[in-house]
Amino acid sequence: MNEMIIEQVAIAALTPYGQNPRKYGPAEVEKFAAAIREFGFRVPVLALRDGRLIDGHFRLAAARAAGM
Repeated sequence: MNEMIIEQVAIAALTPYGQNPRKYGPAEVEKFAAAIREFGFRVPVLALRDGRLIDGHFRLAAARAAGM
């Protein structure tokens, strides 16, 4: 049985999935980054143990833009 483990990791340790079908532009990322700066990072991303991102590509891009 697989167990979900919740832990904090450095953003630099996460690798976006290259075939992510969702696209967003710099203006959208910056708008979300401003919200992260104001309200914090509320919803975590989901990644495999090796750091490959499964869910949260937009949140990750915005967190990086916010300087996290």
